[in-house]
Amino acid sequence: MATYQALIEFNLHCPSNLNLSSTKERAAEFEKFWESSMPRFGEENAFGWAKWSEQKNKGLDQQMSFVDVNLEEQEDAIIAEQLPLSQTWIKMEQLREKSHFLPWRPNTSKEETEDNAEDPERLVLFDDVYPMLFRLTKSDSCIRIICLFLKFLGMPSTILSDRIQFWEKETGSSRFEQFSKAIFVQCPELSDCYLAEEFSSEWPLHPLLLTFLSNVLLQAESYFSLSDRTFFTLLRLENEVLKNGSRKISKLPALSIKAIKRFGKSVLKESQNRNNLVIWDAYIRLLWACSDKMAETVSMIETAMAMFMGSHILNPDKKYGVCLLSLTYCQILLNFEPLEHIEATFRHSSPTPEDKQQVMSCLGALIENKVFKPGVSVEITPGYILKIRSMYERQITEYTNKLGKAQENTDFLCTLINCFALFEFCASNFDTANSIYESTRFSIKKCEQSLSSLLAVLHALLKNLYLYQLSFITNVMHIILIPRACLRKIIYEGLNEFPECSKLHSAFIKLEERSHIAGRLRQYYSKMLRNSTTLAVPLYAAASELLRHSRIKMESTAASESHDLGIMHRIRSVFEAALSHSISSHCPLLWRLYLNFEFKYGARSKAKGILYRSLQNCPWAKSIFKDGIALFGDVELQEMIDLMTEEEIRVRMPLEEIELLCTVQKKQSEDECKKIENEHDSGNL
Repeated sequence: MATYQALIEFNLHCPSNLNLSSTKERAAEFEKFWESSMPRFGEENAFGWAKWSEQKNKGLDQQMSFVDVNLEEQEDAIIAEQLPLSQTWIKMEQLREKSHFLPWRPNTSKEETEDNAEDPERLVLFDDVYPMLFRLTKSDSCIRIICLFLKFLGMPSTILSDRIQFWEKETGSSRFEQFSKAIFVQCPELSDCYLAEEFSSEWPLHPLLLTFLSNVLLQAESYFSLSDRTFFTLLRLENEVLKNGSRKISKLPALSIKAIKRFGKSVLKESQNRNNLVIWDAYIRLLWACSDKMAETVSMIETAMAMFMGSHILNPDKKYGVCLLSLTYCQILLNFEPLEHIEATFRHSSPTPEDKQQVMSCLGALIENKVFKPGVSVEITPGYILKIRSMYERQITEYTNKLGKAQENTDFLCTLINCFALFEFCASNFDTANSIYESTRFSIKKCEQSLSSLLAVLHALLKNLYLYQLSFITNVMHIILIPRACLRKIIYEGLNEFPECSKLHSAFIKLEERSHIAGRLRQYYSKMLRNSTTLAVPLYAAASELLRHSRIKMESTAASESHDLGIMHRIRSVFEAALSHSISSHCPLLWRLYLNFEFKYGARSKAKGILYRSLQNCPWAKSIFKDGIALFGDVELQEMIDLMTEEEIRVRMPLEEIELLCTVQKKQSEDECKKIENEHDSGNL
């Protein structure tokens, strides 16, 4: 934590007079800031090293900030429950982990010194972070370090994970992914399709951490500009949903939805966002997911479109924003749903011919760069359709050829393809619209040899096209009757090309989970597990079997015990196959799933064997040690704590401290009982 804070302050908030100095000279000045009591990056009221230095040079008074959480009452409440020692330790350790994630600093206003630290391990001195300080010279590197910090903090964001996966593909570092996957929060799509009861305590995130994430995003946003700033603003909107307890808006109560709407409005009122159409579109999609009053949402989007459509926009961000707004507007008219925020579960009415005509008018005005007036449709003739189709095809080809010149063209190209697909859906039929995605992918693949230096960009673009096509087909399936085979075909093709894509795996499992025939899932994952090159395959292979097992458990009776035994063997074989591969043998989350399953449904002797195998393969994973204590109780408590100490894993709650607290609590309880007895005896006399 402190290393990330120091590295970000050292690079993003360096005083301008030190820009040309050496790293050693800069570090010498940075030490003064680090040892002050000023808040650091991500903390409440942090304004950065540069501003602190400026105020210090001017001799201005500086407001010191000191925030530390007092857990005494909460810890006393846990001790008062008089649980077994292992359960008490787990609760106390988790409480301290969630509350004391920031380094401790002496409060100089109370004349505290480093000697006042109750837990010396929380004290991070400058000498501890100095060896990790280095200079970042590019803006892109600064964005990466903040994104990696957010990943380290466990922010379950789709936008964030997509960007990090792009960088991992670019640098070839995805092979290290398995070592850090330890909890479900790090795998949002996996937790959407399967979240065992044993892991439910990992969600939602602790309020203190969510507040810290908000501060990180707000402070990062103020440093960057243009599209980079927009990226962090979008993360702020996503984090606000998380703060209300869920990733999906459809799962939130009405009070939380009101809070999200208020926050979105306040974001739009910020000066830098008033004309940012990408942020407007993101807010409108949130509003769309929140509200049954679609008239308000449609009115807002029509106002925004009236301001910008038809004007000659040279700014790529504005052009992209207009395209996004048009796409959202047309999806609303067609009774689609914002699937990034809600689950598509109900069938909707088919759009009327008037709605389809309105969609074609809007998308025609977009590609012709003309003013669009809602409610006033142009005459849709065969000639007009051919003209608009030709213009879309020409512009898509143009932007495909520009991919090598500017990477930001990829987002606009994807949105343009989505708009073209909606136009064809209204003008022709579903099959014609669906074929647009396939033909575009074919064209992009032809560019791969000539754009070999941008393979990561093309890879991300092709994957996004599969995901947009998946969303398009899912929405269409809820307004007209089309065979599920269309959806299945796209998922198969996408997974064969991008087996690392968790969204495709999640969609595959959700599609097949309603079927009583597990053949398709098993056939696919059995084949892929033999030579898996990505962690997603073993994780989702295990999740699919566990999900099927839990569903059968709910439906079955005692008479089906033999059938249950067959599923048990199947699940064990999937885990053993998954954990035999180098790509997943060191994944803590996979071991935890296996351990918890075996303990709950299998033999406890086997579960203990799995526990020690997992510790051999993942000796750094504290989550596995905690699972061992939670499952096997007091029997394994001392052994697990000794092993963690041996592996130099941070233990925040020493066992001796808990034993002492429990002894004191027990003595107090006995004294109170004696006092009550004495009072009772005195009353009888």
